[in-house]
Amino acid sequence: MKTVVTCMAVILLIAANSFAIDWIIVPGAKVDGDILCLDRDNVVKEKGIISAWLKRFKEGGSYTKTLLEFDCAQQKTNVVKSVEFDSTSSMATTLDFEPKWEVSAPGSPARAACMMICKKGKGINPALVSLKHKP
Repeated sequence: MKTVVTCMAVILLIAANSFAIDWIIVPGAKVDGDILCLDRDNVVKEKGIISAWLKRFKEGGSYTKTLLEFDCAQQKTNVVKSVEFDSTSSMATTLDFEPKWEVSAPGSPARAACMMICKKGKGINPALVSLKHKP
């Protein structure tokens, strides 16, 4: 029952905030019960690296957006930046990370996002039709 209520809350949050952003739930990606979504409108591929924003919806209306990079061929992930917002959507903190490419741990949110974005380690998932390519 809690899962149903959480899913409904996420759907309402997405609907309220989806004026130009297409957030889709990342299957199997949960952190302490919070739902993670992918910003489908801002998935970008450049020189074989895919960058995408993930949004973690938290209880109380606050959320975190994290920019990740994915190397599908090597099945590695790099966390670039994390931005926290309070319940009024005001930016609270921003963290920039040093480049550190790692294989995501099985069962981790980063692994779930990588599996959603990458098609069997060989490239972008064709279901992400709004992918933008940069030369």
